[in-house]
Amino acid sequence: MTSAADERSGEASVGDALPGARPSAFYRLENTVQRYDWGSTSAIQDLLGVVPDGRPAAELWMGAHPLAPSRVVPDGGARPGGTSHPGAETASATTLADLVRADPVGVLGQRVLDQYGPRLPYLLKVLAADRALSLQVHPRPHLARAGFNRENREGVARDSPLRSFHDDQHKPEMVVAVSRFEGLSGFRRPARILELLDGLDGALAGRMRDTLRARPTEAGVREAFTLALHARAEPDVAADLALTVASVRARAEREPAVPAPGGRRTSRRADATVLALAEQHPGDPGAVVSLMLNRVTLEPGESMFVPSGHVHAYLSGCAVEIMASSDNVLRAGLTS
Repeated sequence: MTSAADERSGEASVGDALPGARPSAFYRLENTVQRYDWGSTSAIQDLLGVVPDGRPAAELWMGAHPLAPSRVVPDGGARPGGTSHPGAETASATTLADLVRADPVGVLGQRVLDQYGPRLPYLLKVLAADRALSLQVHPRPHLARAGFNRENREGVARDSPLRSFHDDQHKPEMVVAVSRFEGLSGFRRPARILELLDGLDGALAGRMRDTLRARPTEAGVREAFTLALHARAEPDVAADLALTVASVRARAEREPAVPAPGGRRTSRRADATVLALAEQHPGDPGAVVSLMLNRVTLEPGESMFVPSGHVHAYLSGCAVEIMASSDNVLRAGLTS
């Protein structure tokens, strides 16, 4: 597959036919680049053969999600190395969603149509992060439907920054690393979280520690996590977190590269993650919450599955994601 892009969109070479013409095995699609502030200024640009202009390109969407469906390039339109065809940005441009609606059996196949209805049930993305994405979770199916319907009843606009549910779908996803890819995924064991919180200054860190000592269970982990989320609303949270981050920095400076026999396991990597996140998002409890989550590194070609309901955050690197066709992201921190 070859690709190119203008300032907003990337093209993927998958054919030239349009509805009304004889069906083809392939279509050529133009795909939207999402420019979130955490995105890389070079990775997706290099993939698409575009000269970087200093702006971040965070995600390249390939699919039929209503927020940014891939557009079908008509015969004679742009080709790799060129620019978008003139009609690509207009409401009348034919999209992949249009193709599915026009011929659901031909595009999806009967089995997929029977299971998911007349819609493409997945979304493919190229993700490129220079800094951490938000600490987040994707809702399970029943919660996605309930949340989407509730916000619709409340009249929250589909493009409003106050909206949490952009569709009624859950969002399990698998990420496959293209470059070295760093992330946080799922909660650590309670005993290990306590080990990492041990000795840290700050009232919030102390409350989290006390909660886990009283209930060293999955329920206790959730309670400590909730304490951290609610701390965002406390007036003195920034000063309190500064104490915690300072004690993490002090521990990192004295932590031996190899722990002494029988001693506490090293926390150098976990501490380095706290310090990096605190620098990117000062005053955000998510930096301390990172101690509660498994720290993950994927080498190129390695993959990780993130089920719905699973707390995670991607920190840096380039990867391909395959997921349910959803943009439901419930943010818990580390976000602008």
